[in-house]
Amino acid sequence: SYLGGEGNLLAPDETVLDRIQLKRPVLNESHLAAIDQEHFKLTYLSTVYEGDLEDALEALGREAVNAVK
Repeated sequence: SYLGGEGNLLAPDETVLDRIQLKRPVLNESHLAAIDQEHFKLTYLSTVYEGDLEDALEALGREAVNAVK
């Protein structure tokens, strides 16, 4: 798993350097702290919810999409 853009492999530039390879797709607090000090913008999304799980997952998905835009 990787974090960061892929860039253009045929014409590499600095954007390819802004990429981190992860040994596992699950991150802990120390991983997030290290990534936060790199060239990446982090957004924390809460997974705490009240009520219906399906509604909460849809809202979380919308929040994630908006964070990427």
